[in-house]
Amino acid sequence: MEKKDKVIVIGLDGATFNVISPLVERGELPTIKKVLENGASAHLASTIPPLSSTAWASFMTGMTPSNHGAYDFIIKKQGSYGSKFLNGTLIKAPAFWETLGSAGKKAIVQNVMGTYPPKPVNGYLITGFLSPPGAGYTYPATFQEEIEQRFGNYPRAPGTSVPPGGEREYIQQVFDNFKKRVDITHYLLDTKEWDLFVVVFEATDILQHAFWKYYAEPQRIGKDALFIQNAIPEIYRRFDVLLSQILEKIDKNTTLVVVSDHGFNCLHKVIFMNNLLMDMDLLTLKKRPSTQLKKLCLKYHLNAETLVTIGEKMGFKIKGAAIENKKGQQIANKLFLSQHDIDWKKTKAFSVGVGGHIYINLKEKESQGNVSFTEYRELKAFLTRMLENLKDPETGENIIKEVYQKEELYQGQYASSAPDLSILPHEGYFPLYKEHFISPSFLMKPSVSGGHTLHGVFIMYGKDVCKGVKIPQMNIWDVASIVCKIFHVDASHMDGKVPDGLFV
Repeated sequence: MEKKDKVIVIGLDGATFNVISPLVERGELPTIKKVLENGASAHLASTIPPLSSTAWASFMTGMTPSNHGAYDFIIKKQGSYGSKFLNGTLIKAPAFWETLGSAGKKAIVQNVMGTYPPKPVNGYLITGFLSPPGAGYTYPATFQEEIEQRFGNYPRAPGTSVPPGGEREYIQQVFDNFKKRVDITHYLLDTKEWDLFVVVFEATDILQHAFWKYYAEPQRIGKDALFIQNAIPEIYRRFDVLLSQILEKIDKNTTLVVVSDHGFNCLHKVIFMNNLLMDMDLLTLKKRPSTQLKKLCLKYHLNAETLVTIGEKMGFKIKGAAIENKKGQQIANKLFLSQHDIDWKKTKAFSVGVGGHIYINLKEKESQGNVSFTEYRELKAFLTRMLENLKDPETGENIIKEVYQKEELYQGQYASSAPDLSILPHEGYFPLYKEHFISPSFLMKPSVSGGHTLHGVFIMYGKDVCKGVKIPQMNIWDVASIVCKIFHVDASHMDGKVPDGLFV
């Protein structure tokens, strides 16, 4: 009896050929070198902007953002100036493992962003990043007990804030989490029935955000210098070992896919889009005394982040992420300049979300809108010109590579809720968003040194895959269609396409 086709998809969040290629050339990633030489690869285009939330949603659904609706980590509420954090209920298209499940294929899905709350699958599911602490995170629900009895608490990503002197401990935590997820992966591969196996590792993204500068420009940073400088190459080496172990387990009827949601490079400065819109007189603050006092405080850098930093230096044990929880955010919004201080009746444009998306305050669309459809076109054209010519005051460098009109990017069934303008910054710059203002300037040096870039990684290895081929153009939403093709399951409802030259 002929063995049936199987597929293993491994997501490596933020993996980049900027790191992989030099390590392969030095002989440090022998397994990746093998699959590159004997399989297909591509610089995989992410979503615009390259956000993990949106990109993984496109990966899992095979859809562009306007056909799944997950434009950002933070989603603007329709007809409101409020927002909500992304979860799986806001991704409005089925995952490809659901499509395959309907065709009788059994799936194991582990740690994919945007899968909380857990939905039924024909197999097993462990939810990924954005899963609330303490909440049930598996399907079936009883599967959680099985995992925790064998492995303890499921490993979740730490924040990107690394206290000075705590670098070694932080890196070791990331390594430990990676190992535990590897152990869980082996257990599931060996003990469960599956046709499709999907797992995402976020360790690459975490370490590259925190330690890119030490990788790109090795520098002495105390007694742990070499350990810190080696953190990024080491996580790729550990992944290479995992890949080798998986290849030893599988037979010739199993296809292996490695994919990342975006690439990585240095990050010099973050962009506060609402500050920029305020500088353009398109975002207006209320005239009330409390708001003007908050604005004055911001001018002298008196904000929530500053107080947290001062408190930590004085010896108080305050986590920088404390203002990220709902209660902390509400307090910060009351005490410091925030969206609650915006005069919406006089504001023409505003930003919501991590990606720097811009929304026009249209009369017919927003509750306190004041921009007519005639002004709408003129305002978008004005903003496009201003953003395309925006320069870093310190260096004179252009900040924004491309500005996209809504109609250019979003033409799907959820286009009505899409932002009016979206941006792709030049490498070295990326937007940062908080409900409260944390800088008097529209630019600020970031707390991390690595940032997202447009092109991630695609590697595919299997008996029907062309050897040594480089696919010239691929999008992240193509992956789902490729997997469905291997199983001979119709994916015509997806936006993704199977590129020419991938299969023999």
